Amino acid sequence: GIMMGTDKIVPYYIALRLTQFLKQPIDKISQICMPTAGALSAVTERHRLQRFLLKAVGTVLLLVGGVFIGAWFFGGDVIRNWMGGEYSTSHHILVILLAAQLVALPCSVMRSFLFGMGDVRFPAILYLTEALCNLTLSITLCSFWGLTGVAWGTFVPVLCIELGVLVPVALGRMGLKPQRFFMEAIVPQLLPLAALFGYCV
Repeated sequence: GIMMGTDKIVPYYIALRLTQFLKQPIDKISQICMPTAGALSAVTERHRLQRFLLKAVGTVLLLVGGVFIGAWFFGGDVIRNWMGGEYSTSHHILVILLAAQLVALPCSVMRSFLFGMGDVRFPAILYLTEALCNLTLSITLCSFWGLTGVAWGTFVPVLCIELGVLVPVALGRMGLKPQRFFMEAIVPQLLPLAALFGYCV
């Protein structure tokens, strides 16, 4: 708003608010997981903890994947009917922001598991680092690409920090192999998402 003026940021704000509305019910899943993860954090319950994590991440990925596909195909129509044709840029920004949520929401489940297990410092520092990178990159890219650059400034830190740091560390602390995580949490969601994608096409 300071860099571009408040009237210029409306397309971004539309996309941001839609993203927030769409992610709110899915984000509640991670909050539900935290106390259960704490209860299962004992060594004797490690197998149940792993199974619960795989199910929770898979469910969140399926839901946010469905939202992303729906927004990709029909978000432009929603924005045009809601705000008018002059805000067509909002659809492009919405897709980028929801692509970030494809990573962020499943990873928020993993963060909640770490919190529930009493591991607070690492995910909190990581979250703060991601926020600072988001701010710095958004301001930098805004100078080159405008509002779309701000959206990419959100997407890139989420992709790098969540996938590159949080996921490997969380899997290690929960004793899960990456291959098992991929095969049991991610692969089962690909067929229904592909079917939804085909239906939308």
